[in-house]
Amino acid sequence: MPALNPLHSRFVTVRLSKTAQPEDARSHSKEGDAGKPGVGTSVFETALTNGLLAVVGLVTGIIAARWLGPVGRGELAAIQLWPSALAGLGTIGLPDALAYFSAKHRVRSRGYLSTATLTALVLVPVAAVVWYPLMPLLLPTQSDHVVRGAQRYLLVFLPLHVLVAMPHQVLRGIQEFRLWNALRAVPPLLWLGVLAVALALGRDDPVWLTTAYLILFAAFGPAMAWMCWTRTTGSAAPTTVALGSLLRYGFPSALSALPQFFNLRLDQIAVTALLPARQLGIYVTALAWSGCIPLFSNALAVIVSTRIAADASARDQKRHFYRGAQGAAWLIAVPVVLLLIVTPIGMTSVFGSDFEQGVLPAMVLVVASGANAFNVVLEELLRGYGRPGATVWAESTAVAVGLFLLLSLVPSTGLLGASAASMIGYLAATSVLLSYCRRLADLNVVSALDPRGIRWSEVPLNAYRALRIRLG
Repeated sequence: MPALNPLHSRFVTVRLSKTAQPEDARSHSKEGDAGKPGVGTSVFETALTNGLLAVVGLVTGIIAARWLGPVGRGELAAIQLWPSALAGLGTIGLPDALAYFSAKHRVRSRGYLSTATLTALVLVPVAAVVWYPLMPLLLPTQSDHVVRGAQRYLLVFLPLHVLVAMPHQVLRGIQEFRLWNALRAVPPLLWLGVLAVALALGRDDPVWLTTAYLILFAAFGPAMAWMCWTRTTGSAAPTTVALGSLLRYGFPSALSALPQFFNLRLDQIAVTALLPARQLGIYVTALAWSGCIPLFSNALAVIVSTRIAADASARDQKRHFYRGAQGAAWLIAVPVVLLLIVTPIGMTSVFGSDFEQGVLPAMVLVVASGANAFNVVLEELLRGYGRPGATVWAESTAVAVGLFLLLSLVPSTGLLGASAASMIGYLAATSVLLSYCRRLADLNVVSALDPRGIRWSEVPLNAYRALRIRLG
């Protein structure tokens, strides 16, 4: 499903250092932070939103799988695969850069937003023109009807994504997490509405479904962007200074995003190119089953990384990094174990007996999803250090390992080989990231994974306090 990218969570208490704030951040902090929820509340609300998104994603996945069947579900994935992926690649890391500089210079957030948006709107049409004629080559096993649907989806989705995603990312930087959480729930709910209408009308054409989604997205997108725009401050005029800062940060981030994209999508690309639509439908359904792993860990990375970028001292950065990595490891490990236990029965019970072939790949993908969720947490925390290029080597290693295994395993072992290649690639990236974090933040892997070091008693207390604040 096309959606804005969600991120992570854990109940963490962060003590901010005002002496480390930039001048304009300090001048804005008193009036800008008044009335805003604290860190614990923001983390709790983000985790709650992740839970809602997971439920909506599960419901839409079930509806799409049961209504379209394996073949139709595979065609739907083929239409959405490349446009959704290229929407992130075509912006050359500008969303991450916008979140970072909005956190450091909140009083100038409007200028950064206008500069990033205009730059992306120049780049995206170029990407669309380049990739449009390549779509038949990228979807060799799909029908002409599906390929044309993917081409139309590409032309419309890319500019819409920029107009909504850029303002959406600035909310992270200025720490308007409540509105950020509300708005990132809109695209999944729109997709749910499209599927509900399709069921009522008896429409099971994936091209019709994606076209209807684009119409709704275009109707709601401007209002979402305007709500974000009104939260920003400062001059709206784009500047070359802002552009230079955004590109210097964004380009290394884009370099890491390219291998990261292939790392995340390479298995689906291989299945799309080498196997028929039915196999692709089963595989993306198995991916959907494993997608709830980062439910809690993702909120941690979003909240803590922007706080680090805004005003944490060097000592606090290392402390927050350590606690974040430790909490994420256990918040990921528990759901991985639980989901592995229920997958043999749950996969077919939820999606239907037609997807029984996806049980074993789904179990492997559960482990892969856990490794990737931990990678995302580490990468996001490293961005809080102002090191967006730190993940390039990790993701590139994963791509190299995964590509070799995919080409070796998929032709002979099918979906199980694709899932195994994905898992091994993610684990290769994990090993590189852990090595880098040990050098940068003195992260001791053994002690970080020791459950005795976690303040378990604070978790329910922080959750209770956040819930009381949220409910007044």
